[in-house]
Amino acid sequence: MFGFKKKDSEDTNMSKVAFIQSGSGTITLLINKECHTVAIDHPNYYKILQSLEKRDADELLELIDVPTSVQNYSDGKIKIQEGLFLYDGLELHTELTDRIMKMMIAGHPFKYMVNFLNNLMDNPSGRAVQEAYTFLENRSLPITEDGCFLAYKSVRNNWTDWYSGQFDNSVGKTVSIPRNRVDDNCEKGCSYGLHAGAIDYVNDYHGNDEGSHVVIVKINPKNVVSVPTDCDCTKIRVCEYEVVDVYEGELEEVLYKADVGNVEQIIGMFDNMHNEHWHENSSMEIEDDFSDLN
Repeated sequence: MFGFKKKDSEDTNMSKVAFIQSGSGTITLLINKECHTVAIDHPNYYKILQSLEKRDADELLELIDVPTSVQNYSDGKIKIQEGLFLYDGLELHTELTDRIMKMMIAGHPFKYMVNFLNNLMDNPSGRAVQEAYTFLENRSLPITEDGCFLAYKSVRNNWTDWYSGQFDNSVGKTVSIPRNRVDDNCEKGCSYGLHAGAIDYVNDYHGNDEGSHVVIVKINPKNVVSVPTDCDCTKIRVCEYEVVDVYEGELEEVLYKADVGNVEQIIGMFDNMHNEHWHENSSMEIEDDFSDLN
């Protein structure tokens, strides 16, 4: 696709705009004798496509310049105004919002992080909202394109949980219990709830037992209840998860497709992520009927 429009002599706000779009979708623009390249992962890619119909040079330059466009970003409940991150009209400042803004300014895809934030804000627990993303970033657990995240879980040879043997953890199954039956006290390590976590947690909890399986589970952040401080915070307590795959290798990328089944790696964006996992041997005592549920 190729386009060109001369500046109208009576319109001082319009300048020469020429562009060409490659078969891969990349747009190359010539604006005011300067060349700009816009790849399909540019955060304003589709807005730029729409703006090309008007050939408005000023509008195009603002959309191409991500730091400027970030100042005027709005999507659903999220708005960035004068450098402030607003959610549903209220200022929100967390590690997650900082990360989203940095990714936007750097020109990285960030929609999956916005989806994660929207899901997280549906969580009724203020503590869980604060703990969930910090846990993911510290443990290098990937986020899916629909705003959920992936973690590990050890199960028996017959795919049931270690504690009760009643929950089917076969691929495609969704496991859940009432949220009010999950212990939200992060100071209690082994207590009521469904547990998943980093690979070192799984290895310490039956992951290396003969005949055991390790599965990959998908968790919506709205279902996170607490991040227990035992085991060096390598596990997370939730009320629901979906089993999406069998573990064959450590999850090293940050963004994964959301499809259930074979987890397909597509791209990772966190430049300061390290796939290092801490190790701590710990003895766990089982309490009560829904304790650990592994």
